[in-house]
Amino acid sequence: MEQFLQMSGAMAFPPAGATELAEFERSSGLSLPDELRELYSTCNGLEIEYLGLRFLPLHEVMEYAHFFQNALGLFPLTDENDSDPYAVCCRGPLQGWVVHVRHDGDSSLDFRNVGAFVKAIENLSPDDDYPKIRAELVERPRVRSEADVAVGLATLQMARKMEDDFAGWAIRFGLSLLTENELPEFVRIFDMNWMTRRTSLEELAKIPHPSAAKTIADYREEISEFSHTAARALKAASLDVSAVGANTITLQPGPVHLNMEAWYDRRGSDDFLKTIVEYARNAIAGKPRPSEGVK
Repeated sequence: MEQFLQMSGAMAFPPAGATELAEFERSSGLSLPDELRELYSTCNGLEIEYLGLRFLPLHEVMEYAHFFQNALGLFPLTDENDSDPYAVCCRGPLQGWVVHVRHDGDSSLDFRNVGAFVKAIENLSPDDDYPKIRAELVERPRVRSEADVAVGLATLQMARKMEDDFAGWAIRFGLSLLTENELPEFVRIFDMNWMTRRTSLEELAKIPHPSAAKTIADYREEISEFSHTAARALKAASLDVSAVGANTITLQPGPVHLNMEAWYDRRGSDDFLKTIVEYARNAIAGKPRPSEGVK
């Protein structure tokens, strides 16, 4: 850590003592991983001016209390002047891993530990025109160890039991650690709901293997046929179908857009076609209806 402070030109704050660390853990409910404890025992926050990057002191970390109370137990580590912090997982299978929290995009699992995150910062230079922290886990070609896969599978198992907004994060993080050898896990995520299916497809697309590409193609073909079957039922009911897209059916007047990814979740229902026709009629008439299925 001392070497990192020298190489990065960081301005370090005085270290947190054992009493301060214990009080933080008591107040936050988090148990700090060893690397994180070592970092704050060396300096309770720091600033790297040329990156516009701050490691938050403990009293500022407490301002993000809403990150603590979930199965991931996120500890917001940095502030880059853009409200998209890096955070360290303090609970569950991902304990010690570093995620990049994005408010205007998908959060991602970027580093296996704090040491790898620090090393990525060390590799930057004030002489770089646009210094940018390069995530360890976006390397090409994609490389995942047996240990990575085991953590990914355990994270998915945990995510299935979560009932808060962070469940979607855990699903994305878990899938990002899998390979083409775990395709059945991606398919299981397909069957949870349309949002997790979209996440699964996005993560599958990052695996450069024919089996992953075939799984995506098979789904695209299946939902296309599903949408056209629904469109034929809507037309048979004398509804004006103006367009049938890959994931959307558009009806007039309105227009009303039916989200077929959401309706796909009901594909096993015996009265699916009757239900979507009734739903579409109500949507065109402007009658109150559940938001699911319309976008």
